[in-house]
Amino acid sequence: MDSLRFFRRHKFLLVSALAPHLALLGAALWATFTFGLPFASEQLTRLLPESAIVSGIPPAIFSAFLGVALFIACILLYTLVGVALLSVLLSPLFDFVAAKAYEETSGRALPKLGWSDFLRSFLSECSKMIIVYTAFIIAFFLPLLVPGGIVFSFIIAPAFLVVSIWFFGWDAVDRTLALQGHGLRTRLMFGVRHALSCFALGVWMYVPFAGTLLSFTLPAAGAMVVAKVEQ
Repeated sequence: MDSLRFFRRHKFLLVSALAPHLALLGAALWATFTFGLPFASEQLTRLLPESAIVSGIPPAIFSAFLGVALFIACILLYTLVGVALLSVLLSPLFDFVAAKAYEETSGRALPKLGWSDFLRSFLSECSKMIIVYTAFIIAFFLPLLVPGGIVFSFIIAPAFLVVSIWFFGWDAVDRTLALQGHGLRTRLMFGVRHALSCFALGVWMYVPFAGTLLSFTLPAAGAMVVAKVEQ
């Protein structure tokens, strides 16, 4: 809520951070229902018996269920790919948001940001995105390729879920810690010592739809957490 009040006071930052999310999400939904829905319907019609679609299930209900399934899939894919992509592309903007939120909450100024700081932050976000997707592929796709992997995945998937919640929350506070000039070890230890705060931030990424749209507030929320912990 504090981060939303921050953006309410800084409407230009609100528009700058929210507009790309809405544009990319709108484009993803448009592509899903313009191209994905007809393609999926055609493929299912070929794979399933005709009676199951035409006689057993009314076409309108079938299309509605298929549309809902594709909508959910689009939101999940956008959360995994779109949010991370925008976090990288809009890294300079989110750095500025984090710095502004930290300064307003703590009353202290961060070191002046230069182009080298923005470049370092951009490369850091790229590295995090690569790590997240690598872990995602290992956790969910590798078990399908090895003997007994399906059973093992019931252990890996919950563990990955817990770690990913912490990671998303830590990523929110890490942006501010990096702007303060702390090394990676110090930033990681901050996330370990304040794991509950990281979980409280990261769990929003798994709130359907609302968490996806509110992901742009995480840099400000993370900065406020750092400022309050320091106080």
